[in-house]
Amino acid sequence: MSIFDLFKPKPKLTLSHEEQQWNRMWDLWCEGRAASPYQELMTYQSEVNNGGHSQYFFNTANNGDLKAEVEVLLPILPPPHAENLRKGYEAFAAMADIADDDCDDLLDECDDVFYANEAAINDLLRAYADTIVL
Repeated sequence: MSIFDLFKPKPKLTLSHEEQQWNRMWDLWCEGRAASPYQELMTYQSEVNNGGHSQYFFNTANNGDLKAEVEVLLPILPPPHAENLRKGYEAFAAMADIADDDCDDLLDECDDVFYANEAAINDLLRAYADTIVL
């Protein structure tokens, strides 16, 4: 490598069509313009990945209609995820009636189930991304 190699133009990174669709899908989500129920699914995945079910439930309850969002998600989620979300939502809704430690433990279990089965959510999102026209 010579000093002149430093000034040569770098090759541009070219994304595949699928990668561009995936990125556009997340752009739409950021803009709040992804199609429902994918907008809700992407929020669910993002929140759980950033802070677990606890963060998802608290943020959604404080910024929107948690019950409505859960109702949108349940029919599209694969069975392990649907049951997991239902279980977590019921624990969150009953939080005033159960000990904080018990609720935290239950939500941690929900996180574990989510991560063990996250590929199914990615498959749903890939199928949606495939429909995006660039």
